[in-house]
Formats: sequence, structure tokens, C-alpha cells
Amino acid sequence: MGASFLWRRDSAFWFQIAIPKDLRSLLGATPLRLRLPSPGDAIPYARILAGVAERGFAQMRLKGHELALFNGTLRNARQIILESLTAEIHEIMSLKTQPVRTSPAPEKRNPLANLQKQNEILEGVVAALREKATSIAQEYADFVEQSNKRVRGFQEQLQNAQHGEQGCSVLSTEQRF
Repeated sequence: MGASFLWRRDSAFWFQIAIPKDLRSLLGATPLRLRLPSPGDAIPYARILAGVAERGFAQMRLKGHELALFNGTLRNARQIILESLTAEIHEIMSLKTQPVRTSPAPEKRNPLANLQKQNEILEGVVAALREKATSIAQEYADFVEQSNKRVRGFQEQLQNAQHGEQGCSVLSTEQRF
């Protein structure tokens, strides 16, 4: 999954995602692209950013023109999604730079202790990424639930409108006799 959102140029990796056809009138046709800060973490970054971008696309579908208005000024909808992707990169980078509480510093001459410390750091990063993915999944589930409620509401309105039209045609038929 992550590899399909990666684009390599020279020694740098870029995140790239195509704009869905139904949103091109709002966001333009050019894919969204962001340079990834760490080539070693390119695939995890791409996976997370793909989820954030898809969430942004879903929000644009739901209320795109409302999102484009910010503090009473019209904002570029494309810029809104790019800003959320950039914020996500900064958040991940801050998680990686936060110190992990470990036991007292291991001896520099003990390679096993160094590996254990690196393992603890990586476990912390993975836990933070897992927590963020869970948060994104929950936001998506909430969004789907809200969308389903709206759809049910629209279906009820449509049924009520159809029943109202049928009632009018029955009355007009009875009035003829």
C-alpha cells in the first residue's frame, strides 16, 4: 500500500497521491506531493499520509465549500489538505525526537545494551504510530457513521415526499368523481 504513494527523485522520497476525479473541480488535477523528511521511514510516512489525505478527501466531499471558508476568508481547498499533511509530518517527527524513558544509560562498550535501547526507542515510535493510526481509524468510523445517518435522513425525506405526492394524486382522483 505505502509504496504506491512513494515517488523517488535523486536521494529524496516524496509522498504523492492523485486527486479523486470527483474532487478535481475543487482541488485541481495535479497530484498532492510532499517531500518526506527521512528516506528510511518513507513507507510508514506514506501510509499515514495516505490515510490523512483520504480523510481530507472525504471531508471535502461532505462539506468542501464550507471547509474552504476559514475565518470568513476563502481558502484554497487544496492548501487545506496540504497543510494537514504537513502538520502530520511535523507531529510524527516530534514523536520521534521525544526522549524515551529508559533505564540508566548503557555502557558504550556493550553492543547488546545499545541494541536494547534502540529497540525500546523503536517500540515507542511504533506505539505512537499505532496510536495515531487507531485515532485516524476512529475518526473515519465516526465520519462514516455520520454520513450513514445523513443518508438515512435523506432517504426518509425522499420517502415522505413520495408519499406526499401519492396522497395528492389519490385526492385529485377522488375529487373527479
